[in-house]
Amino acid sequence: MLFICAGSGITPGYAVLRHMLAQPQLADIAFFYRTPTPELTIFQQPLAATGKVDFSYSRQGDADQTLAEQLAVYGDILERDIYLCGPEPFKNAVLKFLADIYYDFDRLELEQFAPPSAAASQARQLDEDVTVHLKSQNLSFVISAQNTQQTILEAAEAQGVEMPHGCRTGMCGSCRTNIVSGEVTGSQLGKTIYPCSAFAASRELVLQ
Repeated sequence: MLFICAGSGITPGYAVLRHMLAQPQLADIAFFYRTPTPELTIFQQPLAATGKVDFSYSRQGDADQTLAEQLAVYGDILERDIYLCGPEPFKNAVLKFLADIYYDFDRLELEQFAPPSAAASQARQLDEDVTVHLKSQNLSFVISAQNTQQTILEAAEAQGVEMPHGCRTGMCGSCRTNIVSGEVTGSQLGKTIYPCSAFAASRELVLQ
């Protein structure tokens, strides 16, 4: 596993790390923590004591290195599950790096500071109905052109189709699934989408 954290994003990351280090069988753990200076590093001493954390200081010598250059030192990153938490610009930079190296986003756990927006303004207006196929359930349903401002989950429920869900805000990950083909807008990481806060954006959409 690889933890990638920045700023106060260390708080949940450190909690998970402590739990993992307390287990009888230790997992293969790597940990990258981006912070301004050693003096502004949250949990600096206990993190250093684990011997697992690579510190990066944005206001010191590391400032000359791009985030992508620093993460590239983890040569087996494509083989690791990743836990990511930090400010939005940091997370976006990490996500771009992972997309550029074709990382499997199914292996990514992303901690959100706030729910992603599921505003209807993110929906793409279509002039035809949208057919959604759920491969795992071997069934399909149609979102009519006048209802394309419904999230995929809302559209399914309106037609009596059950889909896994929890918080309905894209935070808990209970509804997470993968796109096989088609397009969505809203909550998406690579091929992974969150139907509770994503909208169909093509005339045909196939989900895992």
